[in-house]
Amino acid sequence: MKKLVVIDTLNLLFRSYYAMRNLRSNKEETPIGMIFGLLNFMLKLKEEIECDYVIFALDSSGGSFRKEFLEDYKANRKDLEEDLKNQIPVCIEMIKKAGFLTIEKEKFEADDIIASVAKLARKNEIFTSIYSTDKDLYQLIEDGFIELVGKNYEVINQASCNEKFGINPNQMVDYLALVGDSADNFKGVPGIGPVAARKLLKEYESLENIYKNLNVIGNKSAKNKLNEYREDAKLSLKLAKLVDDIDLGDIFNLSLKPSNNFFANLIDDLEKYELYKFLKIAKNTDEITDKKDKDINLNYECVLLNDENELLKIVKNLNSINIGFDTETTGLDYNDEVVGFSFCKENISYYVPILHKNTKNISKDIAIQAINEIFKNPIIGHNLKFDFKMLKTNYGIDYPKVYMDSMICAWLLNPSDKFSLDYLADKYLNYTCTNYDDIVEKNQKFCDIDIDIAYKYGAQDAFITKAIFEYIMNNLDYERKECIKNEMEFIKVLVQMENNGICLDKFKLIKLKDILELELKDLEKEIFNIAGVNFNLNSPKQLKEILYDKLSLPDNNKGSTNEATLVKIDHPITNLILEYRNAMKVLSTYVLPLLDFNKNDEEIYVVRSNFLQTGTSTGRLSSNNPNLQNIPARGKYSKPLKEAFVSKKGYSFISLDYSQIELRMLAHFSKDENLLKAFLNDEDIHTRTASEIFGEVDSIKRAYAKSINFGLIYGMGAKRLSEELKISYSDASEYIKKYFESFPTIKQYFEDTRKHAKDVGFITTLLRRKRFFSYTNDIRINNSNDRECINSILQGSAADLIKVAMIKIIPYLNDNARLILQIHDELVFEVNDEYINEFSKIARNIMENAYPLRVKIKTSLSVGKNLAELK
Repeated sequence: MKKLVVIDTLNLLFRSYYAMRNLRSNKEETPIGMIFGLLNFMLKLKEEIECDYVIFALDSSGGSFRKEFLEDYKANRKDLEEDLKNQIPVCIEMIKKAGFLTIEKEKFEADDIIASVAKLARKNEIFTSIYSTDKDLYQLIEDGFIELVGKNYEVINQASCNEKFGINPNQMVDYLALVGDSADNFKGVPGIGPVAARKLLKEYESLENIYKNLNVIGNKSAKNKLNEYREDAKLSLKLAKLVDDIDLGDIFNLSLKPSNNFFANLIDDLEKYELYKFLKIAKNTDEITDKKDKDINLNYECVLLNDENELLKIVKNLNSINIGFDTETTGLDYNDEVVGFSFCKENISYYVPILHKNTKNISKDIAIQAINEIFKNPIIGHNLKFDFKMLKTNYGIDYPKVYMDSMICAWLLNPSDKFSLDYLADKYLNYTCTNYDDIVEKNQKFCDIDIDIAYKYGAQDAFITKAIFEYIMNNLDYERKECIKNEMEFIKVLVQMENNGICLDKFKLIKLKDILELELKDLEKEIFNIAGVNFNLNSPKQLKEILYDKLSLPDNNKGSTNEATLVKIDHPITNLILEYRNAMKVLSTYVLPLLDFNKNDEEIYVVRSNFLQTGTSTGRLSSNNPNLQNIPARGKYSKPLKEAFVSKKGYSFISLDYSQIELRMLAHFSKDENLLKAFLNDEDIHTRTASEIFGEVDSIKRAYAKSINFGLIYGMGAKRLSEELKISYSDASEYIKKYFESFPTIKQYFEDTRKHAKDVGFITTLLRRKRFFSYTNDIRINNSNDRECINSILQGSAADLIKVAMIKIIPYLNDNARLILQIHDELVFEVNDEYINEFSKIARNIMENAYPLRVKIKTSLSVGKNLAELK
């Protein structure tokens, strides 16, 4: 038997709207919840609902014929909200564009059309599924021919009707005639409720039989009411009964389910409302955008430009158009040299040599003059922070007035992606770049290679950078384009912070190195004594054999030797191994690499980390070479390591750390009244949480509450909480339950956020950055997404906040106050001792008022001569 799906259109649209009424998009913050719900249903039609025919039934725009019988029919319904009302015509137009049949008949309601469609389908031996939650449609149910599909796609048949209402579907009209329908504003028989109606229909089967047997009805009160309101009952019956004989013509040829990708007909709408989940489907690609943009011409000309007069002539006539720009250097370090630069105007890309061997170069002075001239135009670069640092260090050149970084724009487009120029060129432009390692041998520098190869490579980079930028800007939505300004300004902050660097005390590091090496020998000796044999402690294979084969320790994790596993094994050797690993990590990850940075063997020397603006998908900075973001905050060696980071003579470090910022973000986004009050009243949030959960507070319960407060942000469940606090699973479950009872809106916020991330495929931070999530049939991936989506909002918003603060602090920085570190929610400044009080007030005020939240933003302040003295 063939199958027809008929949809009660407004019922579907209303449910979609109320399920996601706060979902908005694009520049005007247009509401799109109803549109999104409709598209989700279309997706289900495309991928899950098997059927041959699809019809969307609509109410008559001219009103219902039932008003002729009852003037106040449906008169008690509230006016539609503007956001709801505005989306209805958009949705109906999208239904039509997608290729579905819509049916609207003058004077008839959608329910009448559905009844007529279902009757016609039954006559043609076609099974009908009616998608609606309207109880009026229960009267159409007929097992084997007609079913209802209601909320959460629940299938409703005759048994379902009997279970819910205590009647059969063919009695629904009589039931409504007795009890009335408040939604449609007809009263039935006042005083006859659902229980009485069920009893009467069970005994007499229909309204007609009830009135035929009115005299023998035993319940005197019911008899009197039925008699008194006989005409109301008849009218209600007429209003409740659906018309099933509307002339629809040959609808089945017109209602065939579209076999093509019907989302492809909606691309303009999907782009307008920034509905990327469906845009991927419409374009039949795993990417948000097509592989190659039709508007970008990849044909370009490479030109070697080493004539100084010609160079100056060209750069003075660039006419303020976007200019692709790139530098080539002898290396990636702070003190390396610029050997040439490239710039691209339209489809001509020039390479200008400065320090190349065996070729004619332009002079340094002409290079500076030319670059300054180029920088009068809007500049497009890839990882401009590096270029700006090199130009400032080598030539003293300042920033262009307008600049855009294609790497950062690519990060805004998809922060979980990779961002090398080669990767993006292949992904977005289907273009294979010449690889640096293929043209520069291991012991060579770029200035050593043949100029005929070098100029083509350099010119290529400038052109491809510009092409990638243009492609990305064609595919970035309004909200993320609005983020660009801040992110570009932030480049200047990072350049300044990196150039400042931080001082290290060589002798303090050497002292710690000696302590660690001695300690590692002692730990190694103790471990070998317990094991009864010497082995390679850094070999997981050998360690596994010692622990699980030789010592027969409990192996609950398939031979794993990671920290999480070893912590759970109660044995002296595992404690020693963990100590050994900690000491080895501090030595190999921090002490030895930091000593290697002391090229000139100075007692006090400067290290300059590379801070990565695109290093995380949440928006937090990361750093490398050296990594100064993950200096151990706790543990045996944290203090002596931090003591080696020292301020310059006459200066001190000032640390300003956002207090509990992610919890404050949680209060801001969830709008939970209890959490908001706690922060507005400057309460200790962990004490407040402990009081709510346990009814009393001591140091242990506060520590428990702190673990719960932060753990839930990171998606911690009862199992992990029980392991962390070393309590039973049932106790952990109870604590989480009490937490959500104390802060009820937070639970709803978590649920809404997870649903939103799954539905739209992304989350949005405070400054409207987006992080995307792909939900699949893999429950592990989906669970991970559920955990990460909430943390991405809170941690990402905290990252937004501190970026804004850093940008606002920059004008107050000078030789008396330098920004030297950003460690997640903390800023570290090196400040002249005489300027500490004044600058502390300025910086604190900026940080605490960087962006308006629903709660107070607070910072903690500490001062010290080394990092260990900072709290």
